[in-house]
Amino acid sequence: DEEGRLVKDVTEGIHQIVWRVDGKVREINRTSTSTRSRLKFDYDAMGRRIAKHVYNNQTGLLEKSTYYLLDAQGNTMSTYDYAPGPNQTMSYQLKERHIFGSARLGMYAESVLLVENPSTENSNVLVNQGFKQYEMTNHLGNVLTVIHDIKIPLNNGTGPAVSSNRVGIRTCSDYSPFGVELDGRTVSGGYRFGYQGSEKDDEVKGNSNSYTTEFRQLDPRLGRWLSVDPKSNATESTYSGLGNNPNLFNDILGDTIKRTAAFDKEYYNSYIKFSQSKVGKKFIEDFGIGGKYEHVSVVFDVLNHSEAGFSGQTSAFAMPKKPSIIPVALDGIQFTDNSLEFAQNKSTDYYLEFRIQLHPNGNCSNDYNSQELERVKNGAVILHETQHVMLGILGLMNKNIARIPLSYDQHTDMNDSNKEFYWQRINYWWQFTPIWYNDFKKRQKEESNQSSKQIYTPINYIHEKDQFFY
Repeated sequence: DEEGRLVKDVTEGIHQIVWRVDGKVREINRTSTSTRSRLKFDYDAMGRRIAKHVYNNQTGLLEKSTYYLLDAQGNTMSTYDYAPGPNQTMSYQLKERHIFGSARLGMYAESVLLVENPSTENSNVLVNQGFKQYEMTNHLGNVLTVIHDIKIPLNNGTGPAVSSNRVGIRTCSDYSPFGVELDGRTVSGGYRFGYQGSEKDDEVKGNSNSYTTEFRQLDPRLGRWLSVDPKSNATESTYSGLGNNPNLFNDILGDTIKRTAAFDKEYYNSYIKFSQSKVGKKFIEDFGIGGKYEHVSVVFDVLNHSEAGFSGQTSAFAMPKKPSIIPVALDGIQFTDNSLEFAQNKSTDYYLEFRIQLHPNGNCSNDYNSQELERVKNGAVILHETQHVMLGILGLMNKNIARIPLSYDQHTDMNDSNKEFYWQRINYWWQFTPIWYNDFKKRQKEESNQSSKQIYTPINYIHEKDQFFY
């Protein structure tokens, strides 16, 4: 259509896809000869799916409805199935109860019949096993194996007693780079989640051929989305899936942390080093899948050679959710009353994006090029810029500030030894240069002997080693 969304797919027997104004699928209507089901979807006020209705394409009658019970953050806590029967009968049952830690671990899939017509009575009480199912995922969130709570006894052949137990496996899957389940390496057990932990919409294009995310729907056979990226950037197609690098990236929401090809060409090793640090792992956790800031877009890119005088910069933007709206640069702009809602992605028009840009070759045009380049290579500049991101979000979420703080104010916070940002950078240096830490302790002891009035601090030492630490 005029907004770049798929509206028809002859191969899959889809006559029409009806879209909502927020880019979510409302209906999927089939051709008259298709044997697949028609679908309708319901959403809450935040655009999160709360129901899926499956209709017989030939008769137009409802076959099944699935209802999603969500928590305040939008996580699915349980699902309910409604199914009409013959002669005005029906059934309504609790189908799934999801198990959570810091993210979804699995589900308890024993069905509980809530309403049945005609009703039946059974005085037997059964204790069922095998309905608690737990996901085994890889670094991309792909569900590789699902185990259940039945312990299978084993005998080692030396006697009649049980010598050990093994876990029961419900499903196992292996995937092509963009999410197609591989023949001969997949045992299907009807588990509803698969590639990058996303929900399967098997009614759309067949088993495991369509995945739904919060913002878009993915066809794993093409490695492409059905609609444009709600958080697009100028360096790649708005239909591109997983940054065209599915071995490294995932995109469970239909948007996530992005690194441009130019950035990876210059700074891939620097980013990996940053990601291995404690503070780097925490940043990726917070802005990645299931993180408290997963709704915020973060883009790593490279500055133009003509842009000046520093190794990196971070900018904030209000990016449009609708094609008719233009982006707005946020640096220094004071909000009136909605900065918190905007930071929490509750705005209907904009979402928050931070762009971290590093200068090619660490800005070697400067006199201090070798030292500055070293800071870029060891990830210290990336750490510095991600701290700007964190301070920007905290400023927006603080009603007394209600804006992205100015760089000067952010640097003041970074260098305040009473705040975590100071110690994050100190600990980053200690982690990657342990010889510095040992040398520092020696110097601290020497300085303390010379003067009892002033304690020799880590920042004293690191500033001597790296005059551009600030």
